[in-house]
Amino acid sequence: MATARSSTVGIAGLQRLLDIVIEGGYDVFGPVVRDGAIVVRPLQSIDDLPLGATTTATPGHVELQERDDRARFGWALPAQSWKPLVHPPRVRTMTMQQSADEHTVSVEVAGRRSRRQAFFGMRPCELAALERLDTVLIDRPPTPDPTYVGLRSDAFLVVVNCGWPADTCFCTSMDTGPHVDGRSVAHDLEITELVDPANAAADPQYVLRSISARGRAVVDQLADDGFGSPPTNGDDAAVDSCRAAATDHIGRRLDAAAMRERYESAHDAEAWAEIAETCLACGNCTAVCPTCFCTTIDDIGDLTGRQVDRWRSWESCFSLEFSRLGSHSVRSSLASRYRQWMTHKLGSWHDQFGESGCVGCGRCTAWCPVGIDFVNEATRVSELTGGTS
Repeated sequence: MATARSSTVGIAGLQRLLDIVIEGGYDVFGPVVRDGAIVVRPLQSIDDLPLGATTTATPGHVELQERDDRARFGWALPAQSWKPLVHPPRVRTMTMQQSADEHTVSVEVAGRRSRRQAFFGMRPCELAALERLDTVLIDRPPTPDPTYVGLRSDAFLVVVNCGWPADTCFCTSMDTGPHVDGRSVAHDLEITELVDPANAAADPQYVLRSISARGRAVVDQLADDGFGSPPTNGDDAAVDSCRAAATDHIGRRLDAAAMRERYESAHDAEAWAEIAETCLACGNCTAVCPTCFCTTIDDIGDLTGRQVDRWRSWESCFSLEFSRLGSHSVRSSLASRYRQWMTHKLGSWHDQFGESGCVGCGRCTAWCPVGIDFVNEATRVSELTGGTS
């Protein structure tokens, strides 16, 4: 890791930071407000960020609300994760062509983007989720997934530490937040937004910390352009206070370490059938989950029979067809499909990838249309198998 450099900037410095990244040849994506929700979209200006906005989340309900200050990152999480930018919901991965019967078939594999991507405003839990996708789609397969590699390679990651977790968050249980605190060095820059509680009308200050050599170069460029100054003792104390307040706000707890062992004996737990009475098998939880990675493949030919495009689309544990082998679905009941999803996240993911598949973002709970609470149900299954959490 490059020697870290820290700097405190105002809103003009934050805009210059964004400009430097764009000038570096990156397509920048960040949080914006669209249709009453915070979503990830292309970002050109700091003015596009959710000014004075926050979100409240409870099981089955997310609401955008106004804050009484000028925070740009005064919310917990965007509605959707950053996953679609590196693992798209539907993507053409290959094209096969044959111009004539006697000609050989040519195969074209989807390549890298012409421009690199920058993610501006990720949360620490989302950084942890991206690292889990790296493990699944790059490190562990026999060969890395070329589509993922093409989108993920050289991505510039700007993480903003979380100051206002939602009531559905439990990142502290999964050791993924609310601040990075040295858990990862996969990103380039780390930012903490400091709002002055005594002056709500003032723009916040932003404490920057470089993580990578690229991040250090950006902070150095800011200094050369006349933006920023070394953080004061007051700035450092404010960062510590922000971390402590966010940690104290997170009231949900899940004994993640114990879940792996308990779920080995949870196959026949009565809770699965009880959950299935409520679950709609809609797949919302897997769609918003930042680590779910399952896909299905469709080969679609044209009318001439000379070209076939291979399309890859997201698939879900909750789909009856996803577990089909031959003429039979291995998990024909909804209870078995929910069991597969939760036990994989908290249990067998450890066996496959050496860690939990859950980062504690709570999106699955917030965006479940019937309000199934992931933490409550995971705890209940644990208790039915003789454990406590």
